[in-house]
Amino acid sequence: MKTSGAGGLLPSEAFDPSDPNARKALLKASGGIYAAVDFAGSDKSLNFSTSVLAKGGKVVVTGLIGGGYATAISMFPLKAMAIEGTQTGTLKEARELLDLVRAKNIAPPPIGRLIRRRRPSTTCARARSSGGWC
Repeated sequence: MKTSGAGGLLPSEAFDPSDPNARKALLKASGGIYAAVDFAGSDKSLNFSTSVLAKGGKVVVTGLIGGGYATAISMFPLKAMAIEGTQTGTLKEARELLDLVRAKNIAPPPIGRLIRRRRPSTTCARARSSGGWC
């Protein structure tokens, strides 16, 4: 895995969605995630992404592989989940953006702080009581 550009921001764990035990392991390790980016955009990847969302979580689909997606409509209000699609642009545009960030010496966004701020208060209370962070 290439990590030189990660600036020390690496995940503590990684899960392979093709592993039949990945969903259970991810939920055990995290209690559910609050955000996922689906770069594949396939029925399997979207099903995996939505299955590991915590209440209030969101999946952003950028991939264009395609397929069908079906879930019980009641899951949307029960999990308070959202699914959104977006286009990420071309490789040329990505390179231009990175060049601009490097030229302006723009600091990376405070991802950890933003994620922690968005956690529901009940989740924070549960995390703190078990010695976790919020």
